[in-house]
Amino acid sequence: NGQTMAWSNSDKIEKLATENKSTPKQIIPRTNLQETAFFYPQLSTNANGDVVIKYTAPDALTKWRFMLLAHTANTDFKTAYTEKELVTQKQLMVTPNIPRIFRNGDTIQVSTKINNLSNAALNGTTSLELLDATTNEAINNWGITQNNKTINIAANSSTEANWTLVIPENYNQPIIVKITASAGNYSDGEQVIIPVITNRKLVTETVPFFVTTGETKNYSIPNLLNIPNTANPKTLTVEFTANPAWYAVQSLPYLTNYPHDCAEQTFHKLYANLIAAHIANSNPTIASTYKTWLEKDSAALKSNLEKNQELKSVLLQETPWVVEAQTEEEQKRAIANLFNTATMQNTCADLIKQLSELQSSNGGFVWFKGGQDNAYITTTILTGIGRLQHLNIAFNDIENSMTAITEKGISYVDARIAEQYKAEISKKKNANLNISYNDPLQYLYMRSLFINYSINATTQKAIDYYMVQCTKNWTSQTPYMQAMLALSLHRMKTKKELVQNIIASLQQTAIKNPELGMYWKQNNGYYWYEAPIEAQSLLIELMQEVAQADASVAQMKLYLLKQKQTNKWSNTIATANACYALLLQGSNLVNNTANATITLGNTVLNTARTTKEAGTGYTKVAYQANAITPQMGNIQVAVVGNKPNQPTWGAVYYQYFQDLNKIQNATDATNVPMQISKKMFKVTLTKSGEQLSEITANTPLKVGDKVRVRLVLQADRDMEFVHLHDMRASNLEPTNVLSEYKYQAGMGYYETTKDASTNFFISYLPKGTKVFEYTLTAFNKGICSNGIATIQCMYAPEFSAHSNGETLSVR
Repeated sequence: NGQTMAWSNSDKIEKLATENKSTPKQIIPRTNLQETAFFYPQLSTNANGDVVIKYTAPDALTKWRFMLLAHTANTDFKTAYTEKELVTQKQLMVTPNIPRIFRNGDTIQVSTKINNLSNAALNGTTSLELLDATTNEAINNWGITQNNKTINIAANSSTEANWTLVIPENYNQPIIVKITASAGNYSDGEQVIIPVITNRKLVTETVPFFVTTGETKNYSIPNLLNIPNTANPKTLTVEFTANPAWYAVQSLPYLTNYPHDCAEQTFHKLYANLIAAHIANSNPTIASTYKTWLEKDSAALKSNLEKNQELKSVLLQETPWVVEAQTEEEQKRAIANLFNTATMQNTCADLIKQLSELQSSNGGFVWFKGGQDNAYITTTILTGIGRLQHLNIAFNDIENSMTAITEKGISYVDARIAEQYKAEISKKKNANLNISYNDPLQYLYMRSLFINYSINATTQKAIDYYMVQCTKNWTSQTPYMQAMLALSLHRMKTKKELVQNIIASLQQTAIKNPELGMYWKQNNGYYWYEAPIEAQSLLIELMQEVAQADASVAQMKLYLLKQKQTNKWSNTIATANACYALLLQGSNLVNNTANATITLGNTVLNTARTTKEAGTGYTKVAYQANAITPQMGNIQVAVVGNKPNQPTWGAVYYQYFQDLNKIQNATDATNVPMQISKKMFKVTLTKSGEQLSEITANTPLKVGDKVRVRLVLQADRDMEFVHLHDMRASNLEPTNVLSEYKYQAGMGYYETTKDASTNFFISYLPKGTKVFEYTLTAFNKGICSNGIATIQCMYAPEFSAHSNGETLSVR
C-alpha cells in the first residue's frame, strides 16, 4: 500500500568488483538510462496465490512510478488500479553531472556525486575514462591531469569528485564518457555518449562537371590550392555517374534523416521511402544489389550512433557532417538501409500516422503541431502525393490512409480557392490593379494532378476565373509560373495553342551554355515562387511531358545537377523536386557504359574499378582531412565509353571548417534583409521582482544562477517559414524543455528545446523588430563558447543572418 521498494539490479557488477576491485576498468557501467521501463506482463502466482510480476528495470538509479491496472475477463468487466513508487539503487552509486554536449575550445568541469548507502565507511577510487564513440579507442589528450581519484565516504553519506576537460579545437567525433567508482565490495559506473560540437562553420565548395565520352576537361578549386590559415579541411568528395537518376537516389537518405518534424518534412520522409520502395520493387537487379550491400557488413549498421537515435538527432541538428557517409562503402550501406524492404513498410506506416496527426479537421496541414492550417504547406504535400501517382508509385498498405489524407486536403484547398475567388470578385473596384496570381497558379498546377477528383460548382467557377486571369498576362509571368500554367492547361485539356506558345517562348528565352546547361534567368528570393531549383524541376517536367524535347531535357538536367550540394539540394522541398525531375520517365538505373579517370593532383581515381561491384554506374569516394593535399585542387576528368558523345555527370565537393567571422553572408552587407542580435542577462530576484543585469566579462556567473537569453530580430520585409536557431553553451541547462506552439504580438511560432540549442519556427514573420526570450540555468563550471544565433528562411537558405559569438564563464 504505497510502500517504497528498493532492490539492486546489478549483482553481476558487484560480484565482479568483489573478485578484482583494484581494476575499475572491469566494472560494467550502466548504459540503459531510459526513463520508461517496457516489459511484457508475464504473470505468475506464488504459493499464497499472489500474482508476481518480474521485469528488468533500466540502468538508471532513480525513483519509478509503477502503475497497475487489473480487470476481469467476464462480462461485468470489473477493474482495479493501483500505483507504487519503486526505487532502483545500489549500496555505492555514482551520479554524474555531465553536459548534454561538448564544444570545441571549451574548458568545462565534469563532476560526479558518489553515495554510500551502507552502514560502514568506504574507501576506494573513482575514475573518468573518455573513448571515441566511433572506434572505442581511449582519448588521453583532453587536459585531464588525474583520471583516478581516491575517495573516502562515511557511512550513509556522499562525496564529490570532479575533472576539468579542455575540448580540443579540431575534434569532431562523439565521445563516450565513462565514470566508475569502486570501494570495498561495492562498485558502480555510468556511461553516456556526448556529441562534440564545433564552434566553426562548415563551408562547402562545389565543382560540378559535364563531360562526354572521349573528352578530357580540367577544373580547379582555388580555396584548396591555397588553403587559408584559418581553414581546416574536412573532406574532398568525388562523385560520377553516366545516369543523372542516381543523383536523385543518392539524395533520398537526406530526406529521410531530416531532423525537424514539421508536416512538409514528415511528408518528404514518406516521399523518399515510397520512391525507394518503387525502385526496389521495379528492378530486381537494384533490389539484389542493395541486399548484397546490406548483408556485406551488417555489423556497421549496429554502431552506437545507429542504436542511440537521440544522439543521432543531436548530431543531425548541430553537426550533420558527423553522420554523413564518409566512404563509398558507408554510402552504400546508408542507401541499402533505406531500401531495406524489411523495415520500409513499418517506416511508411509510422510516417503516414505522423502526417495524419498534423492534418487539421478541416483538411489543412499545419507547419508544426499546434499551429494554424497553412494553404501553401497543404498544397505542397498534395502536389507531392500527385507526383508520386504520376510516377505510378504504389502506396500498398497505406493506400487507404493516403486516400483519406488526399480527399480531406483537396476539400480544404478547394474551399480556400473558392473563398479567395469570392473575396476578389466582391472588390470589383480593384479589378484594374496588378494582382499576383502565384498562389492560384500553384493551386491549379496541384489540381491538374488530380483530374479524376470531383469539383463542386463553386470551386469550378473559381478555377474558370483564375484560368482566364492567369492567361491574360502570361508573358509577364516568370518562367516558373509559365511552366505551371502550361502544365495545368495541358492536363485540363484546354487552350492547346496557348500551351504551345508558352513552350516556344520558353525555348527562345532560355540560356544555353555548354558548361552550365539550359536554364532561365530568374529572381532568387525567399518566397516559394522565387525558388530556382523548384522552378528548374518544373520546367523539366513541362519539356518532358508536353514538349517531349529530350535534347533540352538533358541540358536542363545538367543545370539542375550543377546546383547540387554534396548529398542534397538547398532544402527538402528543392531536393524532393529535383528527385522528381530526375526520375521522370525513368531510365536504366544500372546503365554502366561510361567510365572516367579523375585525377586530383597526384591522386588518380578510376571509376571502372570503383563501380564494378555496385553495378549501378554511380560512384562516390570521400577523402578525409589527413589525405587531402593542396595539389588535389587541380582536377582533370577524362571519360571513355562504348557510345560516342555520351553525356556523363559528376562533381567534386570540398568541405572545410572556417571561423565564423571569416564567412560572409549571402546578401550584400549594405542591404541585409534581416539582422539578429543576442544578449545574455543574469536574473536576480528582488523584493520588487526580477532584476536583469547584462552578463559581461566582469560579471561572471556561478553554478545555479538563472540566465535570460534575449534575441532581437529585425526584418525589413515580410517573410515566410523562418527558422531561428540559437546555440547554447555546454555549461548551461534549459529550464523549459517542452515543445509547444506560442503566440506573441500577433505572431505564432513553434518553440522547441534541443540538447545543444533552442529553435523557433515562424511560419509568417511580419517586417519590423521582434524579441524572443527564454531562461537557462548555469549548470557546470567552465569557460565555454555560447555559440551564435542564426536566422534563416528554411526554403530559401541563402537568406540568413547570424549574431556575434561570445564566451560564457561559470565559476
